[in-house]
Amino acid sequence: MSKRILIVEDDQNLSKLMKEQLEGAGYAVDIALTGQAGINALEKKPDLILLDIMLPQVSGLEIMKQVRSKDEWGKGVSIVIISNLTPDSAEIIDSVAAYEPVYYIVKADFSLGDLVEKVNDILNPQPA
Repeated sequence: MSKRILIVEDDQNLSKLMKEQLEGAGYAVDIALTGQAGINALEKKPDLILLDIMLPQVSGLEIMKQVRSKDEWGKGVSIVIISNLTPDSAEIIDSVAAYEPVYYIVKADFSLGDLVEKVNDILNPQPA
């Protein structure tokens, strides 16, 4: 069974491109274009969540807080923040420290190939 990824990103074009790349790498991918849709999609218990911060309805930081306080799955699921915001505001720094995403990607600094590689590293770690 392929591993499931949830993309919570309000940019439809970027979401579609990420989905195509990740499906091409063998993953099952769901997209949520709003924060509320992202919360609703958590019921599928994805193996990894790609989460934007600036979202309509509910922010990515609030979603991350809800996921981490949910249950054992929520405490352990891998979350990767994908944002155009650099992680230098107090709110972002505090949320990253409290809810521990496994990685923080600044969209402008990453290619789709880099994203797929990072997802592979997280979901399919190679023994050292």
